[in-house]
Amino acid sequence: VVEWTSDPSGDLLHIYRAYDQVKLNSVAIGEGSFHAADIVVNSDNTYVYITNFVSDTVTAVRLADLNVSTIAVGVNPGGIAITPATAPESAGSYVYVVNKNNEVSVIDADPASAGFNTVIDTITTNTVSGDHLISNSGSYMNGVSFTPDGSKVYVPSKDFNTVGVIDTATRQVIHTIDLAPG
Repeated sequence: VVEWTSDPSGDLLHIYRAYDQVKLNSVAIGEGSFHAADIVVNSDNTYVYITNFVSDTVTAVRLADLNVSTIAVGVNPGGIAITPATAPESAGSYVYVVNKNNEVSVIDADPASAGFNTVIDTITTNTVSGDHLISNSGSYMNGVSFTPDGSKVYVPSKDFNTVGVIDTATRQVIHTIDLAPG
């Protein structure tokens, strides 16, 4: 078992052996990546994805050879999640990234796909469709989480005290959960 962390500058990814914390390697994830906001690992432990708050990118690192790819996403990416291993194969493999500019970037994370490690969709969260406004201009969303079956993604907005529910099949906001008291 291996653990991953980024250094305080955010320009390096450190790889450690979990049972004794011995550093196995470090890899440059790009100058200007400062403020690595979040890290996820795919279900077969072959790729690590890191949001880079300042450079508006996600870094993908292939762990077999430490090959680094940089993927442009929205402004100030924060939270990141990948389709869970418990999801059926039909759910696909995607990385969802929440950005400060009221967008959720969807990255294809299937190595067999022609669109692998590219943004294949951008979900705008500040559009109103019934009661489905989950954020608005300048609002900050910094978390994202899948349901175990991969069918929905939950995106909280701290400015609105809401959690948006995104259908992963249609990539549309389908519901808003109001967390405001009263």
